[in-house]
Amino acid sequence: MFFDVGRLMSAGRRPLTLIGHSGVTGTWSFHCPELDLHLAGTVDHTHGQALPFRLMAQLLHTWRR
Repeated sequence: MFFDVGRLMSAGRRPLTLIGHSGVTGTWSFHCPELDLHLAGTVDHTHGQALPFRLMAQLLHTWRR
C-alpha cells in the first residue's frame, strides 16, 4: 500500500511516500523512505479508517520541523 502525504504537508516541502499497510481496526505499519522513518501504531477503532492516515500525516509534519 502506498500513501502520498505531499498534499497534506505544508507548501514548499518535498512530497513524502509511506509504504506499508493499515488494518481494519485502526492499526498501521508504514515506512517513509525519504526520512528513513518507520511508523506503527493503533487507534483501536473499527470506524473511521482514515484516522491512522491523518495521524501519520500529522506525525510526519511534526517530525520534519
